[in-house]
Amino acid sequence: MALKNKKKSLKKTRKPKLRIKLKSIIFSLFSIILFFAISSFLLLSYLLKDLPDIEEMADRDVRPQITIYDSEGVVLAKYGDFRGERLTYSNIPIYMIQAVIAAEDRRFFEHMGIDLIGIIRAYFVNLKAGRVVQGGSTITQQLAKIIYLSPERTFKRKLQEIIIALELERKFSKEQIISLYLNRVYLGKGNYGIDAASKYYFGKSGTDLGIFESAIIAGLLKAPSRYSPSNNPALAIGRARQVLEQMYNEGYITEEQYKYGSPPTIIERGVGRGALKNPYFADYILSEIPDLVQNTNQDLNIYTTLNIKAQEALEEVIEKYATQAKNKYNADQMAGLVMEPNGAIKAMVGGVSYHKSQFNRAVTAKRQPGSAFKFFIYLAALENGLELNDQFVDEPISIKQGRGMPLWSPRNIDRKYRGEMTAEDAFARSINTIAVKISESVGIDKVVEITKRLGIMSNIPRFSSIALGTAEMSLLEMTQSFAHIANYGRKAQAFGVIKITDSNGGVLYEFPGVEPEQVIDPEVSEKMRDLLRSVILSGSGKRAAIPGVEVFGKTGTTQEHHDAWFIGFTDDIVTGIWIGNDNSSPTSNLGGAGLPALVFHDFNQNVGHIEKTEITNDSTPWQNQSIFDLILR
Repeated sequence: MALKNKKKSLKKTRKPKLRIKLKSIIFSLFSIILFFAISSFLLLSYLLKDLPDIEEMADRDVRPQITIYDSEGVVLAKYGDFRGERLTYSNIPIYMIQAVIAAEDRRFFEHMGIDLIGIIRAYFVNLKAGRVVQGGSTITQQLAKIIYLSPERTFKRKLQEIIIALELERKFSKEQIISLYLNRVYLGKGNYGIDAASKYYFGKSGTDLGIFESAIIAGLLKAPSRYSPSNNPALAIGRARQVLEQMYNEGYITEEQYKYGSPPTIIERGVGRGALKNPYFADYILSEIPDLVQNTNQDLNIYTTLNIKAQEALEEVIEKYATQAKNKYNADQMAGLVMEPNGAIKAMVGGVSYHKSQFNRAVTAKRQPGSAFKFFIYLAALENGLELNDQFVDEPISIKQGRGMPLWSPRNIDRKYRGEMTAEDAFARSINTIAVKISESVGIDKVVEITKRLGIMSNIPRFSSIALGTAEMSLLEMTQSFAHIANYGRKAQAFGVIKITDSNGGVLYEFPGVEPEQVIDPEVSEKMRDLLRSVILSGSGKRAAIPGVEVFGKTGTTQEHHDAWFIGFTDDIVTGIWIGNDNSSPTSNLGGAGLPALVFHDFNQNVGHIEKTEITNDSTPWQNQSIFDLILR
C-alpha cells in the first residue's frame, strides 16, 4: 500500500515539470519564428525599397543610339537604332525559342523563375571543374538583370534579381517572359534583341530565322563579343554546333538537322566606322557597355581613352608592314595595342583589315608569348635576390619533368651556347638555357604568382616549359603586364571607357580610377627597367631603339617561329606588337627582333608625345563577385 501511494506521488510530481519544459520549448520556438519573421520582413523591405515598377519597365520600348568619342571629344563611331522590331511570341520562329531554351535554361517551362535543380547541378559541375563553367541562372533571372537592375555584383543585387524573377513569373506568362528576353538581350555589335541581330548578321528579319541561324544567335548569349559571327565566324559556328547538339539531345531537331545542317552566310555590314579605318577599339568598347551600365531608354554618349593621333599612326604603320609580313615572312596577321603606364588604352588595331576580319587579335586572341615571357621569369628572380651581374653559364641542360616523363633539354633559338655571362647579358640576348635555370631556381609557383599579380588572367600551367613562353595569353594581357614596370611598379589596369552619359548629360558610369597600389617594389622595378633597357642597347631589341629617346622592351619569338612579339615602352606610352597567323602555322623565320621591333620603332618615332588621360571620378571600384555570383550567374 505504501509502495502504491509512493508511485502515485511520483506521477503527480512529474507532470508539472513536463508542462514547464513543454511551455519553455514552445516559447523558444515562437521566439525563433518571430525573430526570423521580423528579420525577413526587414530584409524584404530593404530589398524592395528601390525596385522599379515591374509592369512599367517591361512595357517600355527602348531604342538608344550610341556615340563613341575619343579622349578629346572627336566622334569615333556612331551606332544607330539596333533594337529592330519588337517581336511577339507567335512571330518568333519556334527554332529560336528552342535554341535559347536548350542552351540557357532547359527547365524554363517547368520552374517558377528560380531553378533550384539547375543551381545545384551548376554548383557541382563548377566544383568538379575548379572554375565557373556553368551557370544556374534562369532566363527569367537574366531578364530581371538586363532590364531592371544595375550591373553591380553584390549579394543584395542577387537577392533582388531573385525577387524580380518570382514577380515576373507571377505577372507574366512564360511566353511573354521569353519574348521580353529575346527582344531585350544584348547580342553583340551594339545589337539588342533577335530581330536587330538577325538583320545585322544575316540581313533578314528575326521572323525568318532558320535552325542554324537560331543556333548562332543562341550561342551569342554565352559571350556576345567572343562568339560574334562578325568577329570570328569559325568560333561562332563551332559554338552554334554545340547549341544544335543540345537541341538534338532535347528532342527539338532530328539527327540529320543536327549533323548535316549548313552554316548560313554572314553578311558584311559597315556600321560604326566613324573616324576609324580599323574600328576594333569601337567593337571592344561596345562589348564593355553591358557590364558598365544597365539598359536605358536614352541615347548613350561614351567618352573613351583613345587618342585619334595615336590610333591613326598605329593603323598606318601596321598597313605599311602588312605586305612585307606576308610576302617575306609568310605572316598574314598583325595586331597592336598602345596604352599609358596606368593602363588607359590610347590605340588598338586587331588585324590588318577590319573589312576582311573583325576578329580582334589584340584582345580576344591568345597566343604563346615565347621569349617575351622571360620578363616574368627575371622579375620573379629579382624579387628573390637576383642581381644583374650574377654569373651564369649558357650550356646544354636537361630538366626532369616528372615521374615517367623524358628529360627536357631546352635549347637556344640559334642552337648555339655562349658560356659564362651575367644575368643582364643573358636577358638582353634572350638566352633560353639561363632563363630555364633561373626559373627552376626561383620556382614555377613564384613565376605564376607574379603573372597573376600583373593582371594575367589566362591559365598558366605549372610546367618547366613555361619558362620559354609556352602558356597562351593575349596581347592586351602582355602589354598591361609591362605597363606595371613603365608605371614604376605601381598598378596598371587596362581600360577604355572614361565616362558614359545619357541624352540629358546624366552620368551613368565613371571609371573609378586605378588604385595607387605598389604592386612591384620600386627597387625591383628599377632593376627590371635596367634589364629591359639593356635589350635595346646591346641585345635582341636594337631595331626598336629611337635616337634621343629612352626605350625599354623585350622581344618575343616562339618555337618554330609561330609568333613574333615586341612589348616595350617609353616615358609616355607602352606598346605591344604581335605578328603571326590565325591558324598558328609557322612563319618564315620571323622573330621579335625583326619586324615587330621595327613596327614598335616606327610607331613610337612618328607618334611622339601623347596627352595623358584625365580621370576625375572619386568613386570606388566595383566590388569583387561573391560566391553567390559564381554559383548563380
